[in-house]
Amino acid sequence: MQLIRSRAMFLLTVLILMAVYNVVAFVIPFPRAGGFWSGYAFAMLAIALAATVGFFAFQRDTSLKSKVFGAPLASVAWRFLFVQLAASFAQKALDFAEVPFHYGLAANAIILGIFLVGLISANAVREEIEGQDAAVGEKVFFIKSMQAAVESLASKAPDEPARKALTERNRQCRLLK
Repeated sequence: MQLIRSRAMFLLTVLILMAVYNVVAFVIPFPRAGGFWSGYAFAMLAIALAATVGFFAFQRDTSLKSKVFGAPLASVAWRFLFVQLAASFAQKALDFAEVPFHYGLAANAIILGIFLVGLISANAVREEIEGQDAAVGEKVFFIKSMQAAVESLASKAPDEPARKALTERNRQCRLLK
């Protein structure tokens, strides 16, 4: 239930941001030249990508670990969104100076490329950390099962010195963690 509510709040936030952007973009009398439309298209793309990444960044499960691992993805998406919105408004403002829209188009493509590389990098780091976390979990399980086996052997040892040596050695191993 919490995840559904979080996703709904996230999507509501993105929809509000999109509505505010559209109102500002169409109320301010920007010239509707090529710069306006390329800036507008990239801003809408940025909003859609931020919503998609934010929606799926925390999808794997609802654990705290998943939220921590998904935070860099969401962070990259939000940063891209705000940089793209600022670039979009700057591009719209440059239409007053009649700057060819090709320059804005190139700048938007560069911003999008940087975002996609950052997103791929953040996801690769997330997968690597999750893989290492699983490997560490397996090793911890193995060590604990070995300690349980040593405890079992210590209780079945035929003489007191062997029992004491096994118990002491097991205690020392536990302290090394």
